[in-house]
Amino acid sequence: MLKNSHKKILSILMILVMILSLSACSGDRIDGTYISNDAAKQKFTFKDNTVTMSAFGLNVDGTFELNDTQIVITYTIPILGDQVWRASFSKNGKNLIISGTEFIKQ
Repeated sequence: MLKNSHKKILSILMILVMILSLSACSGDRIDGTYISNDAAKQKFTFKDNTVTMSAFGLNVDGTFELNDTQIVITYTIPILGDQVWRASFSKNGKNLIISGTEFIKQ
């Protein structure tokens, strides 16, 4: 049977592990709206693991994953079905760079 002091230490350690694991998960979060500075004025809106892509007056909803230096977006287009788009990805401060185009956080 654990002594009271051991129980307290174990509880504190468990709390610290939970806090650190939550911090690590939120480090890759990119929630928000980002607009390109090019002529197309593309827009990405990210929330949790979902994304809305907007360009040329069209909006497409999907999900995304970040894998090292790549973003993988899965979306559905009527008639064509599920599509997967892979692109290079990095962060520049609060902004994103996707396929070489910088997207400014709004």
